[in-house]
Amino acid sequence: MAIEQGAARKWAERVVELYAARVKMNLLQQGELERAIAARFRAAAEAGTEIEDWPPIANDALDAWESQSAGRGPRVRSFSGQSVVPKPLRV
Repeated sequence: MAIEQGAARKWAERVVELYAARVKMNLLQQGELERAIAARFRAAAEAGTEIEDWPPIANDALDAWESQSAGRGPRVRSFSGQSVVPKPLRV
């Protein structure tokens, strides 16, 4: 899957949408998380990492977020088409 302009932000938005559907977050928090994930995705894209290999990057960003918050939400299994495929929630 080729990385196109703006892909980092689009995928970050989708990851946060999935996450925020399960974890109570205000819009400010969602924006902060989205920017953090997008920054990691941009760095990955600049390093030549394909989108198919971004789920662990998203999950690491979610782990970092949760280390500073009380929430616990879904993780990314894969990116499929235009969707984020979640992993089953860990208990």
